[in-house]
Amino acid sequence: MLTPRFVISLNSKPPTYSPVSRLVESTRAMDGISDFWYYVTIFITFLLVLKLITISRNMSAGKLPPGPPGWPILGNLLHLGEKPNESMCHLAAKYGPLMTLRLGMKTAVVVSSPAMAKEVLKSHDQVFSGRTVIEAAKCLSYSDSSLAWSSNCSPRWRMLRRFCNTELFTVNRLAALQRLRRDQVFSTIQSIFEDSTKNKCVNIGHTVFLTSLNLLGNLIFSQNMFGRDSQAAEEFKETVTKLMVVGGKPNLVDYFPFLRILDPQGISREVTRNLAIVFGLLDRSVEARIQSRREAGRTEENGGKTKDFLDILLEHRSESGETFTKKEIIPFLYVILLLQH
Repeated sequence: MLTPRFVISLNSKPPTYSPVSRLVESTRAMDGISDFWYYVTIFITFLLVLKLITISRNMSAGKLPPGPPGWPILGNLLHLGEKPNESMCHLAAKYGPLMTLRLGMKTAVVVSSPAMAKEVLKSHDQVFSGRTVIEAAKCLSYSDSSLAWSSNCSPRWRMLRRFCNTELFTVNRLAALQRLRRDQVFSTIQSIFEDSTKNKCVNIGHTVFLTSLNLLGNLIFSQNMFGRDSQAAEEFKETVTKLMVVGGKPNLVDYFPFLRILDPQGISREVTRNLAIVFGLLDRSVEARIQSRREAGRTEENGGKTKDFLDILLEHRSESGETFTKKEIIPFLYVILLLQH
């Protein structure tokens, strides 16, 4: 009977691999990992699309006015075309003065007749007082303290509105500040006359903007915001213009909120950058006034001097004892500055 024999060689060496073979093995491993993540990406994309379709169908359900059928995910965005006002006019003629449009993941009810507008804005104004805040207005928490962009009629919003009607924009208050307006107009006329005598060109657009800005500066801060030949005035004008142009652009994030973290058009980043410049200017002015009032020890009296808007804001105290914070004052002053642009 034969018995197996095992021969062990002490001089045997482990098999060696050439650099080429190692590269081939690593490439195969990487291909396997790439294939795995490729299928994972496809699977996640499929789930996302399925979720969006489900949300779109759920949004179309319920007791809503009639409207044109929309595409999955996009809704009725393609119905708007290059001239949304004309497109909505044609759609209203077909679906009536009250119709529903699905704009991406948002549902909008469009009112297009005087009678229906009266029902929504007057008869049932409290029910429809809420509004959708665009993404650009949320930068730097601007919408949280803004009179124009508040999403609901909160008690603070009502207090601010009541304050405007009873304290700021009253006939007596505007009449008391008439001297400031007259002096600013005379100063502008004099500067134009001086330039004409020197045969200098007058930039009417810049002059009117500077006059309006300094007029508001005197109403708010009791001083001019910029000098006559100040380059900062032109830079401020460009900043405010950028805010209005960029903030008014159609933003994909408004229709597809899940894109907020990506900000594909860069609108939020641009608005935040320019809004920080304007808010910084207002913050320095407000802080300087607070410091001067603290040093002078003035809280209720101002030495017989006519109070400006900032004095009134800082001294206001509601019936419940609430006062305005600097975070609420700055957005309010920004809205006033926008009125003249």
